[in-house]
Amino acid sequence: RSERVWVDSTRRTPPNGTFRGAPMRTLRTLLWQPAAAAAMPIVVMAHGFGALPEDFDAFAGNVAAAGFIVAAPEFPLTNRNPPGERLGINDLNNQPGDLSFVITQLLQAASTAGDPLHGRIVPSDVAVIGQSLGGATVIGLTRKNCCRDPRVRASILSAAPLLPFFGPDPLSASG
Repeated sequence: RSERVWVDSTRRTPPNGTFRGAPMRTLRTLLWQPAAAAAMPIVVMAHGFGALPEDFDAFAGNVAAAGFIVAAPEFPLTNRNPPGERLGINDLNNQPGDLSFVITQLLQAASTAGDPLHGRIVPSDVAVIGQSLGGATVIGLTRKNCCRDPRVRASILSAAPLLPFFGPDPLSASG
């Protein structure tokens, strides 16, 4: 398991409790990968409300051992230890963009000589898994007009609530 910290300077983190917000979104991301050097599909995992990427450790390790590169970002305001001393459910609207950003970073790393991920990712094989509030995030990423990322080819939802976020359009089939 390794860790990367990616900063999306194109989107801001809103205020939360005593936290005044930030002009960027910082995404600490855990990566699990098998020792094999071949190119593999990627699976991006979205944690639930008040959780952390570390909560996926056993599951993600098994998925990686089966031949996948697994990435799990820590969402800025819905993780177990958010700035501002309270969980920021209203940040859910930003989380599909966080997943898209992490996918972009993974694909860029895979195409960058000298990066440990260089040549290790099959760019057309992207899947996402969302647990609880992370499932709602995946619904936004794969089934809502506001947030759809066409690079995602498969999604798995676990205990995903159907919340009225991401606009009034109906849920659609994943692209």
